[in-house]
Amino acid sequence: MRNRSIAFFLLATLFTPNWSYAYPIPPRSLRQLYIDSELVVVADVKKTEAGDREDDWSSGKATLQISSCLKGKTKNKSIVVYYAAGVFCPAPARYETGETVLAFLKSREKGGGYRTYALSYGAKALTKSELGFYLARIKELKNILVIKEEGERLKETTAWLVKCAENEATRQEGLLDLDGPSRYYSTKEKKPEPKFLKYLNEDQKNRLVAILESAKPGKDGMPYDILTVMSILSKTTEDEELLRIVERYRKIDWKDKKKEEKQKTLIADFVMKCKDLPNKAIDSDKK
Repeated sequence: MRNRSIAFFLLATLFTPNWSYAYPIPPRSLRQLYIDSELVVVADVKKTEAGDREDDWSSGKATLQISSCLKGKTKNKSIVVYYAAGVFCPAPARYETGETVLAFLKSREKGGGYRTYALSYGAKALTKSELGFYLARIKELKNILVIKEEGERLKETTAWLVKCAENEATRQEGLLDLDGPSRYYSTKEKKPEPKFLKYLNEDQKNRLVAILESAKPGKDGMPYDILTVMSILSKTTEDEELLRIVERYRKIDWKDKKKEEKQKTLIADFVMKCKDLPNKAIDSDKK
């Protein structure tokens, strides 16, 4: 569940059909979604309607017109995807008529059709520009995943994650894996997620620092992603000052009227410290 208040969370748990529904699932990155999905498509949502009345997780039904199949095979250009129309938490996939979606799907065990993998993370409603970035990254990911030598594959994946992080559209997709591993383990790989952070090289760390330098505040201050970038970079060094800056940034009260000013100051301090300690903070290839 993203950016929901505690009150809303409690309401959601009260009105969901089963208490087990009231727990958000760990985030899934683009890499994880692609690996574990059976079918990955770009499609237009043609219509939505009531689905299976006997199954809360299939209470909605969306008809998707496929424009591009990125993984897997299907004989039909039009497919039906079932989703939880009445569940609030964990957030289910949402489909709105007229939207273009990047959908990560699996076949339903009973009743035919598909379900969205990883709930809300597996159905991305994107603008034309955003979709272009996602398609480019998925094309690159396909080529990386077939690399047989594990060390080389991990290095190439790390470079790819940084590339994802550099664009706002796919930033979270890259940061999720760089900041991991999360509680989630890829079911396809059947082993713990690798720690990509240790494969970051000098150039890639500098590119992450550049994200901080170009950060711009929104209506609620700096994007939360900026804290994640700072956290990732601080983990590549044992420098206590960098760690203290991250902790001070983390503790800024979101209601603080001077929040944006404080965030900017700490980001500037963090960047300066990184550049003052290149051997530790930026040039390090700590394993």
